[in-house]
Amino acid sequence: MNHYKSLIHVGYGKAGATFLHNWFTAHPQLVYEQYGIGGFTNIMDAYPFMHTLKDVSGPVYFVTSHEDLSFWKGPVKLIGAELTPYPVKEHQEKVCQWLHAIMPNSMVLIITRGFESVIKSAYSQYIKVGGILPFPTFLTRFKPLLIDFWDYDYLITLYTKYFSNNNMIILPYELLQESSSSFLHHIEQKLGINSLPFPAHRVNPSLSGLHLHWRLVISQRAATLSGLLPNWLAERFYKLNVKNISNNGKSRLIKLLSKFNESQTQPLSFPDDYLSAFANKATILKKIQEYNNYLHHYLIEK
Repeated sequence: MNHYKSLIHVGYGKAGATFLHNWFTAHPQLVYEQYGIGGFTNIMDAYPFMHTLKDVSGPVYFVTSHEDLSFWKGPVKLIGAELTPYPVKEHQEKVCQWLHAIMPNSMVLIITRGFESVIKSAYSQYIKVGGILPFPTFLTRFKPLLIDFWDYDYLITLYTKYFSNNNMIILPYELLQESSSSFLHHIEQKLGINSLPFPAHRVNPSLSGLHLHWRLVISQRAATLSGLLPNWLAERFYKLNVKNISNNGKSRLIKLLSKFNESQTQPLSFPDDYLSAFANKATILKKIQEYNNYLHHYLIEK
């Protein structure tokens, strides 16, 4: 007879979430549905599943996973992807309390990613959804928000308080980049489930420098033009920009433009001492063995 358990993956965004969703779907001891809670999007879906689930050796976990559990983005204006600051930690605590109320004995999976890498990746995602701020402006305007987003000490301590240390699985995204098999093996061991051969593959990669440059330029022009249109038409127009250009990896226009003016693109770089504001936001990771080779990504000295 199967032993049913619960697994909650609370993020982070830009730290292998899509890769994990694919693995959750493939593993026979994990029940997962995108945007679902406890493996299902509708309670009516659970009934037939219970009668068709075959016995397997070891536990079966019902999975709840979404990056916004730790990373809700707050209100985002369509045109220009304008972000509105919001109380990140208040949101994180409310979500944690809710999850504990409905699934108190769950295992909790948190994947972190080094500060410099994750901020650059987040900026790439911002451009994909139609953002119009250059990287330096993005860093300055949203610095308090970014610091709250990636306060790993806060989120890990919060979930440990509610779910206990024995139920926590904390792993670095850098391990996934280095060896996806080792990364998944750590999770499988902690959950007590069978090993599943799963091919390494890169999902939702960051944009190249050229693609960032041209998507930014086009979105800026599209936002300016939208300002001249009636509201109903402006939003339709900007949605087309996001769908067909900003968030379209196969955009012919971007590929064409990327062949020109390569010298205009510069690597994303941070102002002096910018990252120092994150230096005390991941100290808890020093206690976790799996981070020994990656502490420098989190501004921690061995």
